[in-house]
Amino acid sequence: MGLERVIHNEMLSVNRGIIKRRKNIQILLSEPYLERDETRVKVDENCLKKIEKEITLPLSMVFLPVSFFLPAGLDEGYLTDENDVRVAEIFGIKATTRDKRWWFKKNQVRRLVSEHPNCFQIIVVP
Repeated sequence: MGLERVIHNEMLSVNRGIIKRRKNIQILLSEPYLERDETRVKVDENCLKKIEKEITLPLSMVFLPVSFFLPAGLDEGYLTDENDVRVAEIFGIKATTRDKRWWFKKNQVRRLVSEHPNCFQIIVVP
C-alpha cells in the first residue's frame, strides 16, 4: 500500500503543471495566452497558425491545449476526443483506434509536446 501511495503522489506532482482550462483557437488567435494556475503562458503562435490553416473544423470547435493521456508503463498514449486527434494529425502523428480511444506512440507525443509547448501537454495516468 505504501508504494502505491508514493506512485500516486508522484503522478499528482507531475500533473500539477498542466493547463486545466482550454480555449478555442478562435479566441487564441486574438489573444494567444492560456492560464496555468495563476500564471499566463504564451501559446506557440506558429502552432496556432498551422492549425488555423489546415484544420477543416470550425475554429470555435478546436480547443487547446490538446491533452495526451500517458498511462504509466506503456509505450503509447491516447486521446479521447476526435477533434483533438485531428489537431494532432496535422502535425504528422497518426493514431490507431481501440477501446474507444485514439492511441499514439509515446515518443511521437513527447516530440510534439516539446516542439509545441502549451499547444499540447501530457497528463500521466495510472
